[in-house]
Amino acid sequence: MATQSSIKIIAHEGGRKHLSPTIGAGERAARVASFQKQLIKGFVFHDDPEAKLIALAITTEALVNLSELKLFLSAVNNVYAIESKHYVSWIAEDRRVDRREICTFTRITIAQCNAGTNWHDALKRFSQKLRQMHYLPRLRSDPDEYLTEFSQDAEAYYFSILPNPLFCHVKRVASIAALPDSAWARYASHRPLASKKVSDELVSTESVESTVLDALYENALPASGSWFIPLLTAATGQVAQLSKHTGRQAVLQALIDLAPQCKVAGPIAALLLGWTWHMTTCGTPQTQSGNPKTVRAYVSSVSGVLYSELAASKTHPLDLEMTELQNIYAKIMTQGVSGTVTRAALHAFHTYLVQVHDFLPLVVPLSETEDPLPRANLFWEHEVSHLRNLLLHSHDNADKRLLQQIRVLFELGHALHFRIGEALHLRLSNICVIEGVIEVEVAPKRNDVGLKTKSSRRKIAVTCPIAAEHLLAWVARRTLEGAMPDEFLFGDPHRAGSLYRVGATRTSINKLLKIVTGDDSAKFHMLRHGISFQMLDVLCNHGPLGEINAIDILSSRLGHASSQTIFSWYFHLPERPLRTAIDRASRRVDLNSADVARWTNIKEATIRKKLQRKTYDKDTHEKDTLHWEILDAYGSTLDSTPVTTRFETTVPPDVFTLATARPLDFNVIENVLRDIADGRPVESVCLRNALPQTTVERIASSAIQVGGPIFLNRSILRALGTDSPVKILMEQFQLGRFPDMNRCSSRKFSQIRKFLLSRSAHQSVAPALVGWSHLWEQGYLCLDNISDFKAIAIFLHHCEISPSSLLVRVSTLDGFALTQRPHPLRAFDNPVFQATADVDQVMNNIFGVLPRIQIVDERSGRPKRYLIITSQSPDLAESASSAASSMAGFHALMLIAMVSQSITESDSSFQQDRE
Repeated sequence: MATQSSIKIIAHEGGRKHLSPTIGAGERAARVASFQKQLIKGFVFHDDPEAKLIALAITTEALVNLSELKLFLSAVNNVYAIESKHYVSWIAEDRRVDRREICTFTRITIAQCNAGTNWHDALKRFSQKLRQMHYLPRLRSDPDEYLTEFSQDAEAYYFSILPNPLFCHVKRVASIAALPDSAWARYASHRPLASKKVSDELVSTESVESTVLDALYENALPASGSWFIPLLTAATGQVAQLSKHTGRQAVLQALIDLAPQCKVAGPIAALLLGWTWHMTTCGTPQTQSGNPKTVRAYVSSVSGVLYSELAASKTHPLDLEMTELQNIYAKIMTQGVSGTVTRAALHAFHTYLVQVHDFLPLVVPLSETEDPLPRANLFWEHEVSHLRNLLLHSHDNADKRLLQQIRVLFELGHALHFRIGEALHLRLSNICVIEGVIEVEVAPKRNDVGLKTKSSRRKIAVTCPIAAEHLLAWVARRTLEGAMPDEFLFGDPHRAGSLYRVGATRTSINKLLKIVTGDDSAKFHMLRHGISFQMLDVLCNHGPLGEINAIDILSSRLGHASSQTIFSWYFHLPERPLRTAIDRASRRVDLNSADVARWTNIKEATIRKKLQRKTYDKDTHEKDTLHWEILDAYGSTLDSTPVTTRFETTVPPDVFTLATARPLDFNVIENVLRDIADGRPVESVCLRNALPQTTVERIASSAIQVGGPIFLNRSILRALGTDSPVKILMEQFQLGRFPDMNRCSSRKFSQIRKFLLSRSAHQSVAPALVGWSHLWEQGYLCLDNISDFKAIAIFLHHCEISPSSLLVRVSTLDGFALTQRPHPLRAFDNPVFQATADVDQVMNNIFGVLPRIQIVDERSGRPKRYLIITSQSPDLAESASSAASSMAGFHALMLIAMVSQSITESDSSFQQDRE
């Protein structure tokens, strides 16, 4: 019996998602609450610490996703400390780092578990224990379903006790980018990581980037700047006979010489020059080092058409909407001569826009690359102090006005979380002081750089004293310089309407951020992610609920239309509020000295004496003291590594891959597809077949891609990029669009099964699969090509299937045509006769037997005519539908064979690429 999630996700307009409980969620939550009380009091799993840890991971660590639970169990032997807290982290399924701040009970149980635990068996024991406890009102036949049902109940429980944003983290509705260990190392050690050194430091990066940014921000669109593109292509083209390093130096020098001309060519040319420079110095999404030959191929393939399309939009390139950019990309890809190079070049171009100019990433990448783990976009307080000191103790010959401008810009980003474009285009009239409170309004003029979203127009009060002090001092300076209220806050005192050294400002502040953090990806946009600290305070101390949701206030400060964005991309500190919210629930459980004795194996009399000697605040409940007593008793026994010694999170070992695990052969794929067809949840499919979820999803995805062109329409295939392949395949099985997998075991086709199992590489298999994929259509074989039918017949002959066992339904109205030969039958029956003659010839040549062919008319809906091939009595009156039903096992076996062949070929290709 398949279980359904207790929480449903409802999508609203604008892409927002709403979570709602299903019927019976309250009863499910109550079951878990009762179970949790028994667990913490020590009434269950007292003799099985591994099973106890599984129960704790679900009930007190909020790991309701069973695949995430497995990753957690794989990593529990590597507990580490951050200050006084203990954590376990792992690489989650969405390639982000997930972390749990583990509670007292989990820490103790980890210490009691054996490092060599077979967690696959432990999951089985836990599920059996639930069955013995009669956890569910009705017993289930499959013990694996108890674990699945328990996780679904826990999901309902956490939905009832957690704030919705934190539950989204548990449910992973939004892919919250949890902190990588490297960021915690920066915080804990108060020192930057070792930054990477590039081999081209002799080149003046600052001058080129400043020139590009100046041209982007100060120039209007010129009448024509297309003359710049041949010069740019020529600058990257002189590398054919040079080594990689020498060619790179030559390209960089040529770009330095070309940079001054981009001011005349306009902002589009400057943008393309900046992209070329970025690829040469920082690399492309495909390669970390800028290969000059790759840069040359990308620039020569798309720079000209990119310039034409961007110029045709009549919009400043930094003001383009995402829909406009996507339309430009789509138009270029339809014109590209080499599709692979064009896609990779456009992907590199958009990556540059995202990393340097704060554009949004594309939902579906233009080119498939393995993206690295995301960096933590957090700027710690000790790094803020370091940067301020660098600006304060600057060189005597430095541009003091530029340094002061950088300091004010930094304070606006740090305190108010502005986008850099919003901050640079503030005007003096946007700064207001009302009753001692400074307010900054984001409302650019018509000719300024446009707002990123409609919600970007906002007014923010400056509450940070340091930011307020520097902002007022800068406004006073601009007033003394004679600036009018409608001039830029960071304007040039000698050129009204222009920004002061905007390129040097942006380049310098980004370089400072890289220096103080040691993170090569650090940039001004990182300061916007500082909203995480304010969200941390709201969730831990105040809670988001009230007359006005505090999270919505923070979202509006960032200029976002929805708080969903802030949780998806800007909140990096979920561990502490999640731990706080779960602990509030667990402390509802009343503990006594006997309960603590069960957990700690300390005599109850000893615990009572400790409580009598212990003095605590009258307002502190005794059960809280008992919680801390457990912590004190076992806290010193845990072996945990300080996080300062670890700078990378590695993928934990796959402890669920058994040494005797079966390969992905025909039987394994058949069992997985049958479980999916039966409607089992993915967690149950994984447990029943001892496979990780990624492998199950791979089989489902392969089945959709193999059978998709045969069974499905294009809209369902497009959904494969966003929805779970297991979910899509399960829905198509329920709709009857895929063969009935339960007929695979039919005795009628046992010979086919044996042949595929023992001789899957036989020369007749591949042509038969190709022929079947061409002829299969809605439960029958559509005889469009007699050679495909012949391949299937040869395959059946090798399987030793006699014609008497073959029952095929053949449509004759879907494009089948032979040379018209005169025949006494009526004209309507001519195609039928011709098909019959060819089938007779094929069967006679291969099997040496002439089968009986019965013509069946189907008059329901659009009239159709079929041929039923059989050697039985001609008076057999089987309908076309019963013929298709009896052949369902054959079609299911062919689908399994195609999926198996597809996965084998994919693995072989991957191995060849590695070699």
